[in-house]
Amino acid sequence: MKTDRAEAQNALDARGPLAAGLQADLNRIAGGFGSAATVTVPQPDPETLARLRSLGYVGIAAPSGNARGPDPKDMAPKIRVLNDTLSRAMDDLGAGRTDQALTRLKELSEINERWYDIHLLMGDAYVAKRDYERALGEYAAAGALNPTSAAPHLSTARALIAQGNLDRALQRIDEAARLEPDSSEVALERGRLYERQEQFDKALAEYEKSVRLNGSDLRARARLGDLALRLRKLDLAEREFSTLLAMKYRPADTHYGLGRVAELRGDLQRAAAEYKHALALNPSLADAKAALARISK
Repeated sequence: MKTDRAEAQNALDARGPLAAGLQADLNRIAGGFGSAATVTVPQPDPETLARLRSLGYVGIAAPSGNARGPDPKDMAPKIRVLNDTLSRAMDDLGAGRTDQALTRLKELSEINERWYDIHLLMGDAYVAKRDYERALGEYAAAGALNPTSAAPHLSTARALIAQGNLDRALQRIDEAARLEPDSSEVALERGRLYERQEQFDKALAEYEKSVRLNGSDLRARARLGDLALRLRKLDLAEREFSTLLAMKYRPADTHYGLGRVAELRGDLQRAAAEYKHALALNPSLADAKAALARISK
């Protein structure tokens, strides 16, 4: 929208992988509506209930499958302000302004404490602050509000992995897989868990599965490329870095990755060119500086 406000150009051809991934997500979501409409919302377990109460939640710990939220038309005058606040909070979170993000998210939560997405984002903000207990509480709240979604389980798994609690993380990933067996996110998180356990071949297989399920997920491709490089699977690493470069994902880091591939193959001329390209894009990229100095000796 910044470069083509009139929407005169069809971006489908240029962003085919992204479009395909989004379409797959939409199909998966739409396909789950039927079963989700009939799900009975379970009571949280005692541990979850205690955590939610300790964090000060009121009325959220005993959701009802028949509960109705505010009438959408009554919320219409507030929608623009709410969306603007949410957008600003997400911008703050992405830019590392965690405290500002939390302030905005708490404001939104006070307006509607049953806003599922807000609890997920607040959990992400607490993870950024390494306040894992509060993060787990927010994810538990999100899971209580939307028990048919794998997202709270996967977010919980990420927090548990960061804590080093890998057994509980695996349980959450398995639960997410039960809810959404074809989710690329499940494969991505399982790969991260295996990588943390230094089961690198298993991790690589999960990252490849994640990319197969959703080729537009740049995180999965980046993890796959980096791990393939570490395992000296140079053809695979080159393929993923080249794809990431075409998708304009962190070009400086991607050129550095391609430089490492070339260096390991003994093609020092190409490696130097890639490292120089990386430094032209990001002069502070220390790894590229060190690599260029190393091969220039």
